[in-house]
Amino acid sequence: MSAYRSDAHVKLSFALERDELLRAVRSQSRRVMLRMVVPVLVAVLGAVSALMLVRLPLVPGLLASAVVCSIVVAFVVKSLGGNRRLLERRALDLASIHLEATEEALDIRGGESGKRIAWSLVLGWRETDEGFLLFVDTSRFHLVPKRAFPGPESITAFRRLLEDRVVPGGLAKLEAERGRAWLPYTFAVTLIAVLIGTLVEALVAVVI
Repeated sequence: MSAYRSDAHVKLSFALERDELLRAVRSQSRRVMLRMVVPVLVAVLGAVSALMLVRLPLVPGLLASAVVCSIVVAFVVKSLGGNRRLLERRALDLASIHLEATEEALDIRGGESGKRIAWSLVLGWRETDEGFLLFVDTSRFHLVPKRAFPGPESITAFRRLLEDRVVPGGLAKLEAERGRAWLPYTFAVTLIAVLIGTLVEALVAVVI
């Protein structure tokens, strides 16, 4: 691992560790869950359960609601788990990173692939205890661990580059784009909950 810095110039060479990379991926998955999926899931299941309790006797309605909630939650957990594993596999393909940041652009290379990214194309960034996350679209980010820097001064220089060159408010726009990207998934979960609820309600009505 090596690094050097001149004015407004940071150059790093490092290998990403599996655990730190997976922690970063999982932290972003949790953000999606808490900000987008959980509120929608609670609202949809709450509405379906309320309809069942109105249309069925109390005990059968509660049992039917529990069945529907269990099935839908299991579907969501499985689908999100598969999406997270895909992100983890894609992230692990970039285990060796060479990064150079200047006033003009950000140059990131991993393995035999590489790209020069204009600062205007970096949608946003977030700093954590372990490093910096640089977002280039709604689902991908580059992780730059703080352990790759030779000292606090180079970390400060890189942070100032991000503050100066990345357009302010990018994270807010990124979250909005993520919300729109999740609309089809939200519609699918709603449709599944309604269909399963209708089926379970019909079965319970026949039994009682």
